[in-house]
Amino acid sequence: MILPSGQFPLFADLVRGKKCVLIGALSFEERCCSLPTTVGSGNAQNKIVLFKIKDPVDGFPNYSHEIERRIETNRDLLNSRRIEFDEIPTDLLVSEDDLSDMLQIFKSNRSTLYILDVTSLPKRYFCYFLKHLIRREWCQDLLVTYTMVGPEGYSAQHLTASPMTCAPLPGFSSAWQIGGDTLVISLGFESLNVRSILDVYPKQRGPKILMSFPCSTAVIRRQWNMLRQIFSKGQISLLKEDIKSVATWDAEEVFITLKYWEKECDSLALAPFGTKPHSLGLALYAIQSGSGMYYTQPKSYNPDYSKGTGESWGYLVKYEGIPCFDRPRHRL
Repeated sequence: MILPSGQFPLFADLVRGKKCVLIGALSFEERCCSLPTTVGSGNAQNKIVLFKIKDPVDGFPNYSHEIERRIETNRDLLNSRRIEFDEIPTDLLVSEDDLSDMLQIFKSNRSTLYILDVTSLPKRYFCYFLKHLIRREWCQDLLVTYTMVGPEGYSAQHLTASPMTCAPLPGFSSAWQIGGDTLVISLGFESLNVRSILDVYPKQRGPKILMSFPCSTAVIRRQWNMLRQIFSKGQISLLKEDIKSVATWDAEEVFITLKYWEKECDSLALAPFGTKPHSLGLALYAIQSGSGMYYTQPKSYNPDYSKGTGESWGYLVKYEGIPCFDRPRHRL
């Protein structure tokens, strides 16, 4: 696979040379404004579609008033920068049919560059859009973008709460082969009821674990504490060689790691609980292989989830109609 990636300015010529449609979220996070500002400044032909996603009312704690206030602040910020965008109100737990209908909002001509900004899009949204934009003939060029958090990083408190039970992400269901699938967990900061996945998993073989680096000592400690919490009951053995650390931004290395693990397993089942770039690598593998992706969707998000805005990254997942995983490495 060849997945051209790097900090967003690397793709400046590509963005300037085409009409762009940016798909993202109008979120409570400050960083959700970064890519819309970059793509929308001084280019009236570009279209920006931002989903305003509402959490379920039964999520606890209920932060809806504070989240609405911060969304309004970010909306005002974009308006002050004279960024024109279409705001689409929607719910976190929309059906797969609703997500399919949303694709028609983006459809444009073949010369359009689609930019899928996953910074604040929930995984159930961005993984579905990624899969179908890769498969649609009318989408010839697709750039996935992600803006890092600022220097202050993430909240030290719980980032999410009220997780649901294990279910496939929309568009990524697969027959669960008990005794056949090897589970791969991309580890984040929250356990999010991941044990509901492990409870239906064969006890005789442990899962594979993907962790992220480089990061601060506090973040490293947080990941290892999460790992200990998940496996504290000792019912499943976890071997050192089944833990792999991959750079936070490196979606291609995640894909390559999965292809390596694929050789020693019957098949892989994926649980994307880690960073968005890691989830991108998992989703690309699942799209190519037909693997299932399983998640325990949280229904409540902490308004202090992240602080500030860092660098933006780009991943050219489809170019001139060819997905990145259909482009062999020897053609570099």
